[in-house]
Amino acid sequence: MASILHPTVRSCLRATHGILLILLLGFLLRVFFLTQELAPPVARDQMTYFTLAHAMQRDLLHYSEIFRPPLYPAFLAFVFHFAGDTRFAVGIAQALLDTCNIALVLALARVLFNQARISLLTAFLYAIYPEAIEMTRLLFSEILYLFLSGLGIWILLSRRGAKTYRQIFFVGICFGLAALTREIMAYFAILIVPLWLGLALPRRRHAWVQILCLLGGLAVILAPWVLRNWQIEERFVLVSTSGEYNLIKDNLSLLKRVNDNSKLAQAESGGIQLPRRDREINKLLVQQPPDRRAAYAAQVALRIVALDPLAWLITKASSVGSFWSANTRLTPFTRESKLPQIVNTTLRPLAGAYIIALSFFAALGLFFARENSSKLLILLYIAYSAGVFLITHFQIRYRIPLVPFLMPYAAFAALSWKDWRKPSRRLGAALAVAFLFLWLAIGQSP
Repeated sequence: MASILHPTVRSCLRATHGILLILLLGFLLRVFFLTQELAPPVARDQMTYFTLAHAMQRDLLHYSEIFRPPLYPAFLAFVFHFAGDTRFAVGIAQALLDTCNIALVLALARVLFNQARISLLTAFLYAIYPEAIEMTRLLFSEILYLFLSGLGIWILLSRRGAKTYRQIFFVGICFGLAALTREIMAYFAILIVPLWLGLALPRRRHAWVQILCLLGGLAVILAPWVLRNWQIEERFVLVSTSGEYNLIKDNLSLLKRVNDNSKLAQAESGGIQLPRRDREINKLLVQQPPDRRAAYAAQVALRIVALDPLAWLITKASSVGSFWSANTRLTPFTRESKLPQIVNTTLRPLAGAYIIALSFFAALGLFFARENSSKLLILLYIAYSAGVFLITHFQIRYRIPLVPFLMPYAAFAALSWKDWRKPSRRLGAALAVAFLFLWLAIGQSP
């Protein structure tokens, strides 16, 4: 018995040491980049989050913001209360939270493949993920959103047949909290996850009960917020009203290209006035009765798209294609960075190569992985998110909470290279798709 137990214990200890080293590496990398720039400018969306957090801190009961989801400002207010409202305090808190994300990605890989080496490589890939490291020092919600959405998906995928209804209820709570960070998770939990549960669970009655438990957990989190929104707006608002604004704003660039006055006049028929500049969007939305604002935003967007559908489709396809871009410059704020010169001269090109390699290996891994149910949920999540970006708008930082779900498959493909030597139709198809993603990543690079 000792001869059997001894190598097992030794292997577990090695894996534990590896996990701890990767967690420490990830945390120190984030703190290092944070300490290189202790007082960068806080502007635009970051300043908005900063202001909202202070508003929550001053008077939470009378907090009336409805344009942005509330959980990330609440997270900042919590940090401000206990550690001060400095960028360093927020950065340390986000570095700790992102270290938890490293462990979460490792746990997800263990559920998907149940191999220590794949789990460790997945954790290492996220620990050195350049965009996550850079995001730690910025006031954006991606790190928190990844933690909440990742926790829900991990529980959902772990031991699907053995899960209790209490666990599924907790998944709904995780997705509800994630929706209060970014609204798109609410519709994923309401529309896509029940469909997946119906397909993944063989017993229909069991699937229905789990769906009800999931929606119950979601309702526990979202129902109080919906009631609060009703008191403010006197209409149904699930999380925030930012979707109405973004739906118009992202399509406004198409309107600015139209020089045909007759087309514009036709688009504005029926009493629908189209905004000409970004600053006019909120003004026109406020002029509508509260219960008509969502419909007005949809009508404006559809009429703008109808002016030139092909141009809209090309623009949106290009935006979604940039999901695979090797350009790791997240926001305009990084141009004002005081980070060492090595970041721009050496690390950014390496970061671009990282994204390209990850895209290639993830595509291979998705083909070679045998467990289809988990793969289906992850692909549905990424495809759904990309579809929402297609309808509204896309920024490069939006991919940060999505890319880690591809890392287990990239690690699996990298460690299963021996299978590549076996010629088959499956291998040919996998390589074709992998090279397509490789082409996208390189083609979208600056």
